[in-house]
Amino acid sequence: MLKIISTSIIIFFSLSLQAQKKLPQKKNSKPKTPIEAAVTVATGGDEFENDYVVDTLKIKSGKPYVFLIDIDQSQGEGLMSQEDQEENELRKNFKKTDFQLKKIVRYTYLLFENGEHLDLSGKGNTFQATAFWSGDLKKSAVVQEGKKNSTEFVAAQLGLKKQSSYVTNTTNYKKEIAELLSKDNFTDKSKLVMNAFLQIGSVPEMALIEKESVIFNRSQEKVKSITTTFILENGKKMLFEKKELNPAGQPTSNIQYDKSGKISGNATFIYKNNRLSEIKGALHTTKINYSNDQMIMQKNVGDADETEIYTLSGDHLLRKSFMMMSGDQNAEENSFTEDKLEKDCVKYYIDGKIWTNNCSSDPRVFPFSYTYTSFQDGKILQKKEYKILKKSDQLYEEYFANNENGENEKLKLDATYHLNDKNLLTSIDFLNNRRIKKVILEYTFYP
Repeated sequence: MLKIISTSIIIFFSLSLQAQKKLPQKKNSKPKTPIEAAVTVATGGDEFENDYVVDTLKIKSGKPYVFLIDIDQSQGEGLMSQEDQEENELRKNFKKTDFQLKKIVRYTYLLFENGEHLDLSGKGNTFQATAFWSGDLKKSAVVQEGKKNSTEFVAAQLGLKKQSSYVTNTTNYKKEIAELLSKDNFTDKSKLVMNAFLQIGSVPEMALIEKESVIFNRSQEKVKSITTTFILENGKKMLFEKKELNPAGQPTSNIQYDKSGKISGNATFIYKNNRLSEIKGALHTTKINYSNDQMIMQKNVGDADETEIYTLSGDHLLRKSFMMMSGDQNAEENSFTEDKLEKDCVKYYIDGKIWTNNCSSDPRVFPFSYTYTSFQDGKILQKKEYKILKKSDQLYEEYFANNENGENEKLKLDATYHLNDKNLLTSIDFLNNRRIKKVILEYTFYP
């Protein structure tokens, strides 16, 4: 560890002079350091002194090294960064024997055995780059601005041809999306998928478990509108949502409200030739087409296009989606999510990593049970358990447990559900929710 005193200069790490820059050889007469040759330096104001710690890392010759440099102001003071996408790419795309990988997240002097050094110091500065040194005393280190496409950069230094998985995936995703959007084949199977999607959209959110399993209001014959209101602990009413349905029971609009009672979201469902063709929101319009047993949705969300594909597997409506950034410059930000039905559980994956696991019994049979599990880095982050008992045709009890970080809370009575003689949910009484004490659902009907 090396302590240094710095004057009040502002150093902006910028290697944009070239996409790649070789570090100059050290000269005898007071040379610029390699990093000084590639940065812009600005000075001004009164000078003052700051003490801060800078690591010193000595790099021996004889084998190749790759350095992933990602230092922000907080990390410069010693905090570790989160999971690194480029680090994962490098470990996946190369052999361990190809090079030694080092991740630099603190202010550091890199001292190479050939006499060069890379100065990644300067309190308050941010550095992000990929560097490669072959380990040959006669060769200089090479630096690429930023960490993106580190696989391509390192492969070029090693004389190999490799591609980041997100670049490969982007090509495949675009091909699949283009093929899906070119199809328009509405069949009886399409109708089944559409109806399953619309059923979830037509019932009040409070009739769902985790916004996906329909527990109540499976039949809403002649219902024209549903208004949901919360009764807070202080007795104040808070409007939550209003759904409007057409005579066929399909949703035509879904309005949601914020805490102040103002509209926070509004979706309008458009039908053509008895099929859902568009969903219009305040900010986005979703276009919908069909390909036999697939319902395909696409919308623009600013800097990206989202494509969703819905299918049915038994009674389970499964979804997969592509989020594609505009242009090809940010392929690393593209993502793919997918539901998979495995042993009566719907597992949700993001870019191949499990995110949630939802297991349930038949929602038409009571007692009904449902378990939601979320994961982080493959480990259980949270587990929620529901059990709903039928006490009578108009009264149901919900038992609930919420466990995080290894807790072992047991199921306990959490809410009671009240239905009318039409089997429509009319109210919910919460027993343990300090903020919301009651939910009231009001209906209007077609003649």
